[in-house]
Amino acid sequence: MYRGGLTACSDSDSSDDKSGPSQIVENPPVITPSETEEQKSLYGTYWGSLTVAGKSYDMALVANGTTAALYSTMMTQSYPVVKYVKNADGTYTLHCYNSGEDTTADSTHVKVTFTLGENGSVTCVPLIVPMAAMAQFSTCTKGNAYNGEYDQGQGGQPGQGGQQGQQGGETTYPDVAQDTLYGSYWGEMMGFGCCAVIKVDSLTIYSDMMGAEYSTVKFKKSVDTNQWTMEGYKEGRTSPAMIVVFDTSVTPYTAVATIVAMGTDTSIMPKGDNYTGVYANPPFGESVSDKTMTSAFETTASEAADKIKTVTENTTVKVTGTLDTDTISAIAAAINTLPSTVFVNLDLSETTGLTEIPSRCFIGVTSLAGLTLPPSVTKIRQYSLYGTGIDTFVIPDTVTTLEKYALNGIKNITIGSGITTITRSCFEDDSALEEIRIPDTVTSIQACAFVNCVNLKTVYIGKGVQTIKDAYGTSNGIFRCTTTNHLENIFVDPDNQYFEDDNGILYTKGKTKLLHYPIDNKTENLVIPDSCTEIANDNHAFAMRENLKTITIGSGLTTFTAGSLGRFSALENITVSSANETYKSVDGIWMSKDGTKIVLYPAKKSGITYVMSNDVVEIEKQAFACNQNLQSVTFSSNLKKTGIGIFNKATGLKSITLPDSLTDMQGAFCWECTSLETAVIGNEIETLGVTMFKGCTNLKSVTIGSKVTTIGNMDFQDCPVLTEITIPASVTKIGQNAFAGSDGLTKITFEDSTSVWNATTNSKYNGGSEIGAFNNTSENVTKLRTTYATQYLYKVSE
Repeated sequence: MYRGGLTACSDSDSSDDKSGPSQIVENPPVITPSETEEQKSLYGTYWGSLTVAGKSYDMALVANGTTAALYSTMMTQSYPVVKYVKNADGTYTLHCYNSGEDTTADSTHVKVTFTLGENGSVTCVPLIVPMAAMAQFSTCTKGNAYNGEYDQGQGGQPGQGGQQGQQGGETTYPDVAQDTLYGSYWGEMMGFGCCAVIKVDSLTIYSDMMGAEYSTVKFKKSVDTNQWTMEGYKEGRTSPAMIVVFDTSVTPYTAVATIVAMGTDTSIMPKGDNYTGVYANPPFGESVSDKTMTSAFETTASEAADKIKTVTENTTVKVTGTLDTDTISAIAAAINTLPSTVFVNLDLSETTGLTEIPSRCFIGVTSLAGLTLPPSVTKIRQYSLYGTGIDTFVIPDTVTTLEKYALNGIKNITIGSGITTITRSCFEDDSALEEIRIPDTVTSIQACAFVNCVNLKTVYIGKGVQTIKDAYGTSNGIFRCTTTNHLENIFVDPDNQYFEDDNGILYTKGKTKLLHYPIDNKTENLVIPDSCTEIANDNHAFAMRENLKTITIGSGLTTFTAGSLGRFSALENITVSSANETYKSVDGIWMSKDGTKIVLYPAKKSGITYVMSNDVVEIEKQAFACNQNLQSVTFSSNLKKTGIGIFNKATGLKSITLPDSLTDMQGAFCWECTSLETAVIGNEIETLGVTMFKGCTNLKSVTIGSKVTTIGNMDFQDCPVLTEITIPASVTKIGQNAFAGSDGLTKITFEDSTSVWNATTNSKYNGGSEIGAFNNTSENVTKLRTTYATQYLYKVSE
């Protein structure tokens, strides 16, 4: 099911070469004198095993000076180009490449670390780079030559042998389009039934234990096998939180999903019927059952696990004696055997010896209704109580270390006085948490501590907090929260010397910097005081608030980040103090003092047309976002620059004609402008940024300027009524999924219908597969929308 030739996960840190090379040997097609005798000693066959989704398969690795191959009962993959790197610690790393790839970069497919032992012995550990979180190799030992021992079947498909490819027994994958992957895949995760719902723009996991949704996704296709991977990202992150690998060589398709941070895989999941709410999908396993304790007993630590297995009703179990990590893990396992309607309240207050709750100890133990810790415990390790049935938990004052994700799934948490730092990602993605009180002993709240706590309503900050970092680690930043967050108020102890609140809005002391305006704060008329000179450097500090109707800006404001004030869907008017020397308001519109820049046009401002002053040369990021009234805009004839997403979700907009004066046009210009029918791009624009017109479901006509050289990723994706488009001769690059989902397209006219084009998965051209000219046939329309949808296309100069 897995191929070493998979495209690498972006921003992966799975490299096994951490020490940095001291010697690099590029391998030509034949062995040359540049090869050292030591390097040659690595060549041969290595035997071990490959484990995927909890199943183990025999495997052989064959490496020589010019090629490398993996053989197993699950998969086979060979590479025609290799590079050996000698590391500073004496080990070697083998990088595997497909033909035409950049060998100066790390391999994005398979890397192998060789260790030279005594008496000439050599061992190695391979790594499938994109699947580092779910595919693990044993240490492989050099032995006899490979002689075709393994049938290269499809792992996890009982009774099915692999389809034999034309080269080296490699599985043959049909040439499938991305949209054929969409649908529901059924299987198990951590013993719970689950369903992964795959869509063009989202990945959702449903199960009885937990649910997760990722609204930012990337699809990637292996060049050699057409096997697909999908990555799901948390907002603001550059590395994937979940990876799904599809096997398209079988029918129906199958998939395996991995939660990267947990290293947890689903079973192999076949594609099936659409998901229709089969699973309860509570936040992290919370149960609606009655948790009232109806009985109780006391037991020694050594007997606790056996006695708990006999529990038939909700019971408080008091444990005495000496505990260690093995014993507490056994108790957790015993509770996990109970029926889902039976709960245990575990009292460890009179035990001794236990110094920590081990990592993952009670993960997913939904029958644990309560836990009282002994004073000997000083650490609660990561994931230790993740997804339990606990509603309320008190962290004892003796606990000094609380690791990330340890308590996710618990609604009400009291933090003890022993905690001085809320660690990075401590409560990240906790959809159960509703209220948190930060005690006076805490001095620092680290980055991402409360990211995506979608039901968190109230945060109380004690007087000791000195530093609050945002998702990027910036000191005195903000509580970065998603658009689905229900945070209403942040309250600060009046004696805190670094922060204060005003009606639940977080400022630095003295209200000199607005740090966070909670997304569900009920304020409708916000007054930014004269003392405030800055709004925090992040669009989640302030943007996307649905209650806000008016903003009054004081005299002191001089600094904010473009976009931090966008997408206020209810905003009607903005007033700026006449004493402010940086900004002004004109008819309720926020502008620069000299009138050359539009900062924000209220989304609910009345009027269906807007004629822009010719003084305007720049429009800030998301300035017109979410506007529901504007149908047309007459742009300044002197406009030079526009920020990202200036008309993002402006659902009233029907037409735009951009002036030839515009030279810098950022991406997502009219993303999901569902009423937009016509668009004309000026003749001085050279690059269309990504997702320019993505999701414009009524777009009928587009004119692309004569100097455009680049059409960006997803620029015309999901524009179903767009029937034809002309690509100027100036265009030399077309990004991924530029026309995907635009099923109404029947005619794509290339003004240059003779030049040769190449297709590649690389965002920067370094060669590729020649596909000839696009000569304006209906066949080429189909190819652009499907066959080449996920590749980058480059016009090659002679």
